[in-house]
Amino acid sequence: MRKYGGVLSACAGLLLGATLLTAPPAALAADEPVPVLAYGMDEGAGSVVGDASGRGNTGTATLTTWTDGKYGKAIALNTPSSRVIAQDVSSLRLTSAMTVEAWVNPTDSGSSQVLVNKGTSYSLAGFRGSSASVHTSTAYQVTGPILPPYTWSHLATTYDGQTLRLYVNGAMVASRPVQGAIMATAAPLAISRGGGLVDEVRIYDTALSEAQINADMTRPVTGGAPNSPPTALEGLAVVPGYGKATLSWQASTDDAGITGYQVHRSTDANFTPSASTLLSTVTTTSYADVLQSRGTYYYRVGAVDTSSQLGPLSEPVVAQVMEPDSPPTPPSSVWTAGHGGSATVWWNGASDDRGIGASEIHRSAVSGFTPSSATLVATVPEPSFWTHLDPVPAAGTYYYRIITVDRVGQRSVPSREAPVTTRPEPDLSQNLTLAYGMNEGAGTTVRDGSGRGNNGTALDTTWADGKFGTSIQFDDKGEIFMQPSTSLRMTEGMTVSAWVNPSRSGTAQRLLKWRGTETELEMLASDSGPPGPSVVAFDWETNSVFRLPSYRTLPVEVWSHLAITFEKDTFALYINGELAEVRRRSFSPRGETGFLWIYSGTNPFAGKIDEVRTYAAALSPAQVRTIMETPVP
Repeated sequence: MRKYGGVLSACAGLLLGATLLTAPPAALAADEPVPVLAYGMDEGAGSVVGDASGRGNTGTATLTTWTDGKYGKAIALNTPSSRVIAQDVSSLRLTSAMTVEAWVNPTDSGSSQVLVNKGTSYSLAGFRGSSASVHTSTAYQVTGPILPPYTWSHLATTYDGQTLRLYVNGAMVASRPVQGAIMATAAPLAISRGGGLVDEVRIYDTALSEAQINADMTRPVTGGAPNSPPTALEGLAVVPGYGKATLSWQASTDDAGITGYQVHRSTDANFTPSASTLLSTVTTTSYADVLQSRGTYYYRVGAVDTSSQLGPLSEPVVAQVMEPDSPPTPPSSVWTAGHGGSATVWWNGASDDRGIGASEIHRSAVSGFTPSSATLVATVPEPSFWTHLDPVPAAGTYYYRIITVDRVGQRSVPSREAPVTTRPEPDLSQNLTLAYGMNEGAGTTVRDGSGRGNNGTALDTTWADGKFGTSIQFDDKGEIFMQPSTSLRMTEGMTVSAWVNPSRSGTAQRLLKWRGTETELEMLASDSGPPGPSVVAFDWETNSVFRLPSYRTLPVEVWSHLAITFEKDTFALYINGELAEVRRRSFSPRGETGFLWIYSGTNPFAGKIDEVRTYAAALSPAQVRTIMETPVP
């Protein structure tokens, strides 16, 4: 900390051991004035503010916080009750002359706030306005310009028995004739009434010259390094829309770190950012401005660092915003169905004049909840057929609400609440009804690893390398068939899965089917309609056919995992463990027995098949990923 001439030299032994009060940088010249109070505010913690003047005028901070300052650390006066108090002593009862200095950084939009004062004797006010006062035979005041927010400004006031002067950033901005001795009061010295940051407070019992004030501006009380403002903001771009402008920009940098970005808006192309143009301070590099009317709007953005310094603002960008659009309506109806480890949610009745773009799915374990980012479990883009399969964290009762989002990003109010009760995940070993590992490598028998005895017979096929071990190769012919079995009845729910490695694409290729009595469920590696794997459900009694396409083409000569689950009219198709499509459709598998047929026939499959499994239950999304990664024993 700076040693102030002979005063600190005389006190050095007394102050030894108090680091912030005694660690001096280079001493001032012998003829330079010595302050009666000097706060570098570099403690960075606690409530003690050390005095580097050697006079022992230590301050006590209340309801303040420490932050990065102009030099080193500073004190943030966060509330009107925030303050630093130094007790009334003779060295602070200035009589014939004075100088009061401080660096200030306004961070609120209030009026001028008292910064440093000793009762009614003298004061220096900063933050949004600037002023100074001294009380001799009467009170006298001078006022200066409004200070820029989020910018460090140096304030100083002097009184020499003849004139009261006010300086901003080293230049005199106001003065007035004043005579007489400064009135003494027993009030403590206070730095108070929040609205920004304070650093480098000095008080002298003499009037400094303008040159001396400028010298104090460049030398910290305690030798702290200066904190540079953030770099200029670059890359600001804007995308206009209906009643909305979406901004994005490149991140700025700073020696101490960035805490946020100020976003300013005006209808004037040449506007100067101020408190009246400030829209928001955000921590991300984007901002969506929702407007109430169409028009031409200009935007500028600047970074704020840890010492609340605002860096150079961006060049303005302009947005021609169209007439605000009405937000979408929420779904008029929401339904649910509980499964083992998951729940199906489906809805309808939402509308928007420009079209629905997505639907937010919100879930809570508490009835009456308000949707928020914490309750958002999925955002489903359109077209989604307004159905979602949600993996739940545990069995229990849950509540769902839907928020629709239109194509310009406006959100509806939440839908009504829809409850559901889910079960524990089905037991994999108890529900496994068929498991073909296809590791025989020779012959025509395909052994069932489920323990149910559902062995298959392979005809017109060959053995090949598999996903795990060996697999069976189909070359536009061949089949694997088995006898009907009661264990494959699967009328309450089912899962069918397989690893497949197609040798061609672009044509319909039928993989396998489960069949009961007049109902069957078929898996295709690719379809003749929408490309990619699909599910086809047949009900011959009602003469109905339902197709669930995935719209995703499988890569050729690459292993891909396919799985179908069905329960309570919910069909789900998975590709490589990820849910590709889900749809609701009435379907009632029937029959006292069932069987699985892996075949070519019409629209034959060309490629390899491995690890075929069936379960008498709809597996959860997590279980589908488990069986995908686990070979059949």
